[in-house]
Amino acid sequence: MLFNTRLILASAAVSVLFVFAFVSRNLRAEHTNDAGTRSIDLANAERSAGEPSMGEPSSSAQRRAMADKLSCTPEAGPCDQANGTPGCDDSECCNSVCDLDPYCCDVAWDELCAGPNEIVPGASCVERFNGPGQPCETTAGGTPDIIVVGIGGNFITSYTEYGVVDGIAAFSSGTTACNMGAAEAEWMNEGSGPNTTNSHPLIAQNMYRLSPDGRQFEMIGMSWLKHGFCALNEFCNSCQATDCSTLGIGCADTYTANRNGTTALGPRRDVNPLGVDLDGTGAGTHTHPYAHPAGDDIIRGKLQVHTADLDQPGAVYFVEIHYVTHDEPLALRGNNLSWVQVQMPSAPSYTDHIVNVGPEAQEQSALHAWQASDTGVVVTPVYDADGGLFEVAYRVTPNPPDGSGIFTWHYEYAVHNMHSHRAARSFRVAVPADVTLSNVGFHDVDYHSGDGLPVDGGINFDGTNWAATLANGFSEWQMDFGSNSDNANALRWGTTYNFRFDADTPPTEAPAELVHFRNAAGTPPANDVLALAVLGPSSALPGCGDLICDLGENCETCPSDCANIGMGCGNGLCEPALGEDCLSCLSDCRGKQNGETNHQYCCGDEAGQNPIGCDDGRCSSGGFQCSDEPVEASCCGNEVCEGVEDEFNCAVDCLGPCLENADCDDSEDCTIDACLPDGTCQHTAIVACETGDGCCAPGCDSNIDLDCTACLPKNSACTAGSQCCSNKCRGGICRGS
Repeated sequence: MLFNTRLILASAAVSVLFVFAFVSRNLRAEHTNDAGTRSIDLANAERSAGEPSMGEPSSSAQRRAMADKLSCTPEAGPCDQANGTPGCDDSECCNSVCDLDPYCCDVAWDELCAGPNEIVPGASCVERFNGPGQPCETTAGGTPDIIVVGIGGNFITSYTEYGVVDGIAAFSSGTTACNMGAAEAEWMNEGSGPNTTNSHPLIAQNMYRLSPDGRQFEMIGMSWLKHGFCALNEFCNSCQATDCSTLGIGCADTYTANRNGTTALGPRRDVNPLGVDLDGTGAGTHTHPYAHPAGDDIIRGKLQVHTADLDQPGAVYFVEIHYVTHDEPLALRGNNLSWVQVQMPSAPSYTDHIVNVGPEAQEQSALHAWQASDTGVVVTPVYDADGGLFEVAYRVTPNPPDGSGIFTWHYEYAVHNMHSHRAARSFRVAVPADVTLSNVGFHDVDYHSGDGLPVDGGINFDGTNWAATLANGFSEWQMDFGSNSDNANALRWGTTYNFRFDADTPPTEAPAELVHFRNAAGTPPANDVLALAVLGPSSALPGCGDLICDLGENCETCPSDCANIGMGCGNGLCEPALGEDCLSCLSDCRGKQNGETNHQYCCGDEAGQNPIGCDDGRCSSGGFQCSDEPVEASCCGNEVCEGVEDEFNCAVDCLGPCLENADCDDSEDCTIDACLPDGTCQHTAIVACETGDGCCAPGCDSNIDLDCTACLPKNSACTAGSQCCSNKCRGGICRGS
C-alpha cells in the first residue's frame, strides 16, 4: 500500500489538517446534476448534491487568487524552510510555488515546498508531469488533447464500494482529466451550447484481472458512462482557466467516485466514439435524451464485477478509465485511457476500500498492464478504414510437462476495441492442419442495467459466447447473430475479449484476422477483414526445413533449422544493424506512429516518422531493448542451452533433462525453478507481493513487500515516491535525505 508521505501525520492535532488537506486536494470537485449549478467544497466532503456553495470561489483561478491573498504575505513564515503555516513571506516565490503545488498555500509550507527545483525558470510546464528536462506535452495545431491523470487513490472516498446483489459487486472510481492540448475542450452542461448531444465528455470505468500465473489478462467488469459537465479548471499544466463550459488549456477536471457511480449515467449503446452520429452522418458522439440504468439501485449503472471473478487468490486487479470526447482529432483519442493496479476489497461484502498499488500509467489502455507484468507480451495496434483502433495483445508460454513426453504451448490472445464503431464479429488465427489443439476457450464481459437493443426493451446486449471452429487453416471464433443482429455480442468499443487454446507445437509468426460487425454504412452484417501478424502454432511435420531444430538435428546436419538461433526480428532486441525498425519489426523496436507529428518517433534503422537510434532512451524503455551490436547467433542441437536460446527457439536443448532443482536455476529472482519428475525444468513466475521470497514482483514496493528494499538516493531521477529512500519524488527528482 503506497501513501503520500506528506499525509502521514503523527498527532491528533495535525489530523485536522490532514482532513482539510485531503478535501482540498482530492474532493474539490463536487458536481451536481442540476445544469449550471456548481459547488466547490474545501471544508465539507459530505455536502449533498445540489447544496449551494456560500461565499466560495467559483473557479480555480478565483480560488487560487483567494489563497494567494491569504497566504503569500509578509506575515507568513520564511520561504526557504518548512514554516508550519500556509504560504510564505516572499510573494513572488510563494505564488510561483503554489501554482505548482496548491498544497503549499492551502495547507502548509513544508520541506517539499521549500526545497530546491520546485520552480523551473522559463519553463512552460511542471516537470513533475513530464520528467526532468522534458518539454511540455502540449499539442500543436490548436486542438484539445484530453488525458486521464488521476484514477481513484489511497483515500477512503477515492473509490466507492456499494456492496453485492445476486453475486455482483459494484464499485466506482474518482477521476481527473487534464487538457494537454492547445485549445479549450467543450465541457458543457446538458441542455446548453450549440450541440447539446455531444458537447461534453463521457467517462467509462473498466476492471481487468491478471491471472495468478500471469498467463491470462481479462476484462471482468464495466460501468455505464458518466456524462461530464461544467469543468472545474483545476491546475495540471500551467492552467489557462475558463468558465465551466470548457476545460482550459493545461487545466484539469475532477469527479468524485460517487458522482461517477450515481449521477448523469448513460448507456454505451448510444455512443459512436469516432465522433459521427449513429446513422453515419453529422458530428455527434452520443444521443440525448439518454436512458437511465435499470435494476437494483445498489449496483445499477456502476462498475459491476461478478464476485466469482474477484475470488481468485493471487490474481492482480486493474482499473482502467476511458474518456470519450467529440472535439479532439481522431489521432489524439488513442491516449484518452489510463490504468492503475489496485488492491481489491475482501469477500463476502466487498465494501472495505479499494487502494491503488503504485502510480497511474497514463495515455495507454490496460492491455499494457499485461505487457508491464510480462515483457514477452506483444501489443499490436490495428486500425480500420474509419480510423477506429483495435489492440491485439498475445503471449505464448510452454505448459508444464505432464509426464507424457509430449510438450504443449498455451496461446493467449486479448483483443481490445478501443474506439472502432464498426466493431468485430470474428477473430481467427492460422493453424496448420497437422497441429492438435486443446483447451480452446473464449472470455467476454457482461453488459448490464439495460444496455442493449432495442432501446425500450430493457435488455442487455446478448452475452452468448463466440463459437470456436477449426477449418480452412484457421482456428476461428465467431459471434452468434441470433434473432436480433443489432443486439448480438459483438466486440464493441471499450471492451476486451479473450481467445485461447493449447497446441502441440511451438510458436512461429502466423497470420490472423479480425472481421467487422458493421459495414461502412454502420449496419450489420459486414465482411471487411483486418489482417495482422501474431504468434501461432508452427507445423508439426518433422524433418529438416520445418524451421524447428528437432532431436537429432544440429547446425551441421540442418543449418536451416538449427543455425543462427536468436538472430533477427522476434528475439526481443531491436537491431538497426540488421535493418530492423518500428515498422519492419514492431515486436522488437519501439515506436509511436500515430497522433501529432511532433509526438511520433520510430526506433531502429532510420524509418518512419521522426526516426531515432538506440542512443535515445525511449528505445530501451517500456520493456523494449535496443542495441547497435546485433546479438551473437547460437547453434541449436548441441545439447547445451546457451546464449539467446530458450524453450521457444531451441526446445531440443533448453527443455532437456535435469537431475535437481539447481540444474534449472535461471538466475531470475522472481521465478520458482523446479526439476520435474520427467527430467524437465519448470519456471513459474512469482506475481504475489510477499516478504521473504526474495522477489520484488511487478507492482510491488517496499510498503507491502520488504523484498523491495532497494531505493534511490537523494537527487536521483524518479517517477514515484516509492522509488526513493525518502519516499519523496518531486519534479521527477528524489527529495529529502
